[in-house]
Amino acid sequence: MPQFSEQSVSNAAVDGSSTPFYFFPIFFPEFTINHIKTETNRYAKSIADKLRGTNKLKPHSIWQTWTEVRLPEMYLFFVVIIYMCLVKKPKLRDYWSTSNFISTQFSRSVMSRSQFTVILSNLHVNDNSMYIPRNEPSHDPMHKIRHFSDHLLTHFPTSFSPYKNLTIDEGVCGFWGRVIFLVYIKYKPDKYGITMFAVCDSKTGYVLRSEVYTGKSQ
Repeated sequence: MPQFSEQSVSNAAVDGSSTPFYFFPIFFPEFTINHIKTETNRYAKSIADKLRGTNKLKPHSIWQTWTEVRLPEMYLFFVVIIYMCLVKKPKLRDYWSTSNFISTQFSRSVMSRSQFTVILSNLHVNDNSMYIPRNEPSHDPMHKIRHFSDHLLTHFPTSFSPYKNLTIDEGVCGFWGRVIFLVYIKYKPDKYGITMFAVCDSKTGYVLRSEVYTGKSQ
C-alpha cells in the first residue's frame, strides 16, 4: 500500500500571527472584487436604462441619483456582510437602528443603510446578457455565480495541502431564493436549501472542493 508522505502546509503567505486582513485577499483578490463591482454596475445601468426607455423612472427613484459603485465601496459592502455573519439581528434595518435596545455603531460607521441596500439589490457577479435559457444547449444553472464559484474552487486546493485523511460529505445550505434546484428535506434544520457535496480535510475541516447539486443530468 502506498505510504502517505506529503506534508500538510498552508501554501499561502500566512502564519499564526496573520490577521483576517491577510486571509481575505487569498480568496478574494482585488481582481475578483473589481469584477463584482463591474457586473453590479452593469446590472444597475441596465435597470436604469430600461426604466428610462419605458418612461417608468419616477422623480424620486434611486435611479435618478444612481452613481456607479467604486472599488473602495465594494470592499466596505463586504465588510458589512462579514459583520452581519458574526453579529445576528432579526432584520437588516436593525444593523442601522438607533434604538438604545439593539443599536450597534459598526454598520453606520462603515456606510449608510441606503447605500448598502442599493448595492445589495443590484449585486451581480456575472453578465446577464450571456445567460443561456433553460432547455437550450450549454445552459448553466449556476450562471449567476459561475465566475465566483469557479474562482473559489481554483483557490481552495491551491492554498492548502491537506493531511492524510479526507472526507466526502453532503450538506444543505439554507436558502429560500428562486432557483430551479432548490430542495426540501423535512428533517434538516434548514428544510429549504441548496444541496452541496464537499471534499474536506478531516482534521481541519478545510474545504478542498465542492459541487452544487443542480438537478438530474439530462
